[in-house]
Amino acid sequence: MKKIIVWEKWADSFDHKNQIDQQNNDDDETNYDDDSDFEKISYEKINPIKLIMATIPSNGVSINDSQSFNFWIAHTNFNITDSIASLIERTDGVEVLDILTRYRFRIGIGKIFRDRDVMKSVNDNIYGYINDNTK
Repeated sequence: MKKIIVWEKWADSFDHKNQIDQQNNDDDETNYDDDSDFEKISYEKINPIKLIMATIPSNGVSINDSQSFNFWIAHTNFNITDSIASLIERTDGVEVLDILTRYRFRIGIGKIFRDRDVMKSVNDNIYGYINDNTK
């Protein structure tokens, strides 16, 4: 099975202004292509998920910090192992990493970094790791 990562802009279900802005910007979402052998970065138009976390993330960032952080959700079809999580955390531009499920994680991208560049780096790091460890 081909390993893929699909990115979705994180929408704070408690931030109604953000939801209105997201609806107005839906037309601006585009696909990003590169020459890798793996799946391209794609942006899906997925309805916001009502998310309530019972515990505070280990990094101490509240899920309601959407005004302070540029959050993106990544959906995968492979397990997010400790090694993969470590690769994501060490990627330049990743300020926050929350592992939500075994197939989903959320990153907060630093304000000085371009979303696209950070997500491509995360993809490249993960796909490189998977490629190196499946031979």
